[in-house]
Amino acid sequence: MKKSPLMIVFMTVLLNLIGFGMVIPLLPFYAMHFGADAFTVGSLTATFSLSQLIFTPVMGTWSDRIGRRPIILLGLLVNAFAFAVTGVAGALWVLFVGRAINGFGSSSMGAASAYIADVTTPENRSKGMGMLGAAYGLGFVIGPAIGGTLGSINQSLPFYVAAVLTIINFGLGWFMLPESLSPELRKVASLSKRDSNPLSVLQNIYRALQRAELRLPILMFFFFNVAFTGFEVLMPLFAQRRYNFTSQDYGYLFAYMGVLVIIMQGGFVGVVVKRLGDYKTLRLGLLILAISMVFIPLGNILPLVFFVLFFLAIGQGIATPTSTAVISITSGAQEQGEILGISQGVGSLARMLGPLAVGFIFNTFGEVVPFMCCSVVMLLALGLAMSLRTAAKPADVPEKAGALEY
Repeated sequence: MKKSPLMIVFMTVLLNLIGFGMVIPLLPFYAMHFGADAFTVGSLTATFSLSQLIFTPVMGTWSDRIGRRPIILLGLLVNAFAFAVTGVAGALWVLFVGRAINGFGSSSMGAASAYIADVTTPENRSKGMGMLGAAYGLGFVIGPAIGGTLGSINQSLPFYVAAVLTIINFGLGWFMLPESLSPELRKVASLSKRDSNPLSVLQNIYRALQRAELRLPILMFFFFNVAFTGFEVLMPLFAQRRYNFTSQDYGYLFAYMGVLVIIMQGGFVGVVVKRLGDYKTLRLGLLILAISMVFIPLGNILPLVFFVLFFLAIGQGIATPTSTAVISITSGAQEQGEILGISQGVGSLARMLGPLAVGFIFNTFGEVVPFMCCSVVMLLALGLAMSLRTAAKPADVPEKAGALEY
C-alpha cells in the first residue's frame, strides 16, 4: 500500500518539533545562566525571528521552483548544526549565533505548510493544517518532558540530543519523504535578483499587502503572532519570578500545554471548522486567547494558572491552523509556497517585535502589564478577523491542486 504523504510529512515535522521542544522551554533559563535579563531573553527570540524573516520567503520561492522536499531536508541539516552550536556555548553571544542559524533552518517550515496544501483539497485544508498543528503540540509534549529531564542532568545535554535526533530525522526524510509538487505546477521562470536577495523579504510583504484578498489576512496574522509570541517569552519569565520555576518545571508546564493543543488540533479543529467554517472558528480562537491572557497574572495560586492555560490552549489550538488556512485559501495553486512563505516571514517579523516589546515592558513595569498588552494586541487581530470576507478565494484554486493520493 502506498504510504500517505500527509502522514510522512507529519512525522518529519513531528520529529523536528520534538528536537525544538527539548530546547525551547530551557532557553530562557539557559540564557539567564549567562546573566540575561528579560529584554535579552526577548532579544534571543528576536534574533531567531530576524533570521527567519530574511530567509523564509526565499525558501518559499525556491520550494515553488524545485519542490518542497529539498527545502525541508535542508532545514533539518541546518537545525542540527544550530543545536550543536548552542550546546557548546560558553558565552551569551554564542547563544545568539546559534539562534540565528536555527532561524535559517526553520525558514523551511513554510515548505512544510505548502506540502500539506499540495496534498489536500481546499475543503480539507484546515484539517491538514490541524495535523501540522498537532505535530507542534505533540512535539511540545514529548520534547519539553525529555528536555526538562535532561536539563536537570546537564544544561547542555538537551541541545546535543536534539542535534542527534534531527540528523536521524534527515536520514528518514531522505528515504521516505516524496515530493508533493508535480513538475507541471512548478514555476519555471529563472530567479530574478529580487527573488535571490534575502533582504527582499520586506518588498515581498509589501507587494502581498497591495493585494486586496491578502491584506487583511496577513495583518491579522501579524498581530496574532505579535501577541502570542510575546506571551511565549513572557510566560517563563513570569513563572520563574512569581513561582520560582526551574527549567524542568517549565518543561512540564510546556508539556501540559502541548497535550491540550494535540487534543484541539488533532481532530477537534476539523469538527469545529465543519460546523462554523474557517473564519468563525478563527474569530472564536482569537477571542479565547485575548480573554485568557488577562486572567493569567491576576491570581496568585498556581492551580488557577493551569486552569486559565487550559482555555488559552483551546484558543491557540483552533486559531493557529485556521489563521494559516485562511491565507492558503486566498492563494493560487502555483504560488502557495511563496504566499505561505511570505506569511511565515510576516510571522517572523511579528515574532521579532513581540518578544522585544514584552522584554522591555517586563523590565520596566513588572509582570502584569505585559499580559494586558498582549491581550490588547490579540483583540486587534480579532478585529481584523471580523472583517475578513468568507468568500475570499482566487478563482484559479483547483479542487485538488497538485495533490498526491493519500
